[in-house]
Amino acid sequence: MKHFGNWFWSAVLGVALIAIAAGFFSGRSLQAGGRMPAAITVGEVAPVPIERSLFGARGDASLTPFDPPVEDAVVGRPEGWAPPAPASQSSIARLAIVICGMGVDKTLDGRFSAIPYPLSFAVPVTGDVPSDVQRTDAKALLVEADSRVSVDRISARFARLHAGGVITPLAGHPRHVEALASRLVRSGAFLIDGMADGSSQFYEAAREDRVPAATRDIVIDAYQEQGYVTYMLRQAVRLARRTGVAIAVGHAYPQTYEALRQNLQQLTQDANVEVVPVGELAR
Repeated sequence: MKHFGNWFWSAVLGVALIAIAAGFFSGRSLQAGGRMPAAITVGEVAPVPIERSLFGARGDASLTPFDPPVEDAVVGRPEGWAPPAPASQSSIARLAIVICGMGVDKTLDGRFSAIPYPLSFAVPVTGDVPSDVQRTDAKALLVEADSRVSVDRISARFARLHAGGVITPLAGHPRHVEALASRLVRSGAFLIDGMADGSSQFYEAAREDRVPAATRDIVIDAYQEQGYVTYMLRQAVRLARRTGVAIAVGHAYPQTYEALRQNLQQLTQDANVEVVPVGELAR
């Protein structure tokens, strides 16, 4: 029995040595001139487009594919209000930032008001308006011209707040276009067209009645994600740098506040862009 065990383990050791030797000489032969197996070809996986709404976080606008270039993230500008030539690199470009939905959350009202830049605030037609929302410059205070509310109510709200202008909806279907423009003629207000449905109907009507007007360029918080807002804010600054002016619209969201608080100073300083009340850009 003892001799059988010795014989068994000797046989196992011999087989192992033979296997190691075979593997060694096989590898040497491949290295000397043999060919490795052909690489497996893996088909390229096409990236899935991210769906982004570029017309605003509120409203019934349909989603459209979002692509990083800023040209795909802005609405087309009608002719007339932007400077005829881009700003030179040495000149200061101007950017207006309108925050809609002010007067709804007192905590957020106070935080946005504390940002040391002349942000423009847009207040809903209904609801109370705390003192934090008031702007010392009327060009930085607007009323949101809700399409579901009559022009009379919009006008009354405008007069009560001593606002400088109105901003029309960012999404949905334009309504009360001619009536609103006619009412603004008598009030001395300016109009910012929210470009609902990508249409500049409010802007065109205001121009016909000689009401100072402009159109929004980009909504920075169509998605309530701080990283997304920061990216879109950066594009708004770049647009202002490239064309001389830009109008960005955001909402009174915590993510929007944090993106502005953390990035606005650095972005505007690096690009030589000045933040101005939106009324200064209406022509």
